[in-house]
Amino acid sequence: MIYVDGASYTYGDELVDPASQAWPAQLSNMLGVEIINNATAGKSNEHMVFDTINFCVSQTPKLVIVAFGPISRKFFVRRENNFPIDIAVAGSNSIYQQCKELQQFQNLLFKYWSNYLYDCWKFLQSVVCLESFLKQRGIQYLLCNTVDQQSLTDLLTISAQPSVVKDQLLDAFDQMNNDQIVIVEQQLQNLYNSIDHKRFYDFHWYFQKLVNFNSHPSAEQHEKIAKFVSTIINYDQN
Repeated sequence: MIYVDGASYTYGDELVDPASQAWPAQLSNMLGVEIINNATAGKSNEHMVFDTINFCVSQTPKLVIVAFGPISRKFFVRRENNFPIDIAVAGSNSIYQQCKELQQFQNLLFKYWSNYLYDCWKFLQSVVCLESFLKQRGIQYLLCNTVDQQSLTDLLTISAQPSVVKDQLLDAFDQMNNDQIVIVEQQLQNLYNSIDHKRFYDFHWYFQKLVNFNSHPSAEQHEKIAKFVSTIINYDQN
């Protein structure tokens, strides 16, 4: 059994029948193995890690695939009903579309309390923790991107970036002097280097480059993704 988590590109947003057309379902048919697709549209990376660990605590899949999405998304749980909510810079929640409090919270969050530097920091830490957990339990895995994370790799070398890149990223460093920036850069590089970049982790692979779509992949593009994944996971049903 394979466990898959991700966001809209993995869920199959805009497909006629995501349950049969999304790449995890097509991969299941190709391999002849059960695949549990726990992806949802708009899901945050923190939410994916949370769900993946919870699933693997109670069950033991032979393989875990997590297709990460935008780093800026946030994961919260509503206090009175334990309902998980993922919040994006420009997005809505299907359950709370008319909730003024959520809209106000979202606006304030991204205006005053969201920082790209710390989003990257938390993301790298989450990847390291997830890898350590899966390795400790002896579970094979593939962690990959569904969007281009070039700005993240720019952040790892911020002191050497041209001014135009710094202008885009330095809002996260506006309270730091040059020495502090170099220290943070080294810390981020150490985290990045702690990630296993071997076969089951391809940090620079992303769906948009693989199949070249504008919004969400079509059924045919999902098939291409499934075929590509099937060639790199080395899944052994035995």
